[in-house]
Amino acid sequence: MQDTFAKGAGASFDHGDLAAFEANMRQVMSEPQLSQCAFELNRAYALAELPYEKQVLHLESLLKVRGQINGK
Repeated sequence: MQDTFAKGAGASFDHGDLAAFEANMRQVMSEPQLSQCAFELNRAYALAELPYEKQVLHLESLLKVRGQINGK
């Protein structure tokens, strides 16, 4: 899921690592500026990298490649 967040605007930890998740949540809740910064970075990233039209074109290209692999 890292491609859905702007670089530096999220936390990364191993699946199932509840201690790391808890530590990240505690940090964000105790430092509101982290949430604001993450929001601003992610908003800019989403506007630039994840617009609907771009996602449709990407999905279309994936489907075309899949069709070629399956011989369709």
